[in-house]
Amino acid sequence: MERLEDAIRICDEMMRRSPATLQGAHHSVRGARNDPAPAQLPRPPILVGGNGEKRTLRLVARYADMCNVYGSPEEVRRKFGALRRHCEEVGRTYGEVTRTINLWTLLARDEAGKAGKRERFPQAFSVHTPEEAVAELEEYEAAGAQYAIVKILDAADLDPVRHFAEDVMVAFSDTSVLGG
Repeated sequence: MERLEDAIRICDEMMRRSPATLQGAHHSVRGARNDPAPAQLPRPPILVGGNGEKRTLRLVARYADMCNVYGSPEEVRRKFGALRRHCEEVGRTYGEVTRTINLWTLLARDEAGKAGKRERFPQAFSVHTPEEAVAELEEYEAAGAQYAIVKILDAADLDPVRHFAEDVMVAFSDTSVLGG
């Protein structure tokens, strides 16, 4: 975690200044150049992903613009609660951190389709109809998620991708969880 902290600090410094110098606990740079400079000012957002409530989310509170966690809506609510406490400890406003979740899913039109997908993908933990996917995403939004990074596990078949776009994303056109 100390190495990750050094890496985040070095990336931040190099995106803000060129040449950049920073001495970390394990890594350092002296006169490092990042040319051409980033188009976004003062730098592109830094996203830190991970579920560690003690150290990872503390790094998010100290250095990151965005975080990405995963788990059930209840677990995500707890993670974001830990992030809020870390933000308070370091004197940062919780709302400054954009909160994202990972959602790996399979989508089927009906119960028969769900059964078929469970048979084809026995390790999958999430097989939903579009209505169930909307309800789950609403739970994540209520837990504090602002965006969802969605991986449709059977996206090689474009039908589930179309179902997601046509039947799930439209439910969030006026909210933030899917970036609408």
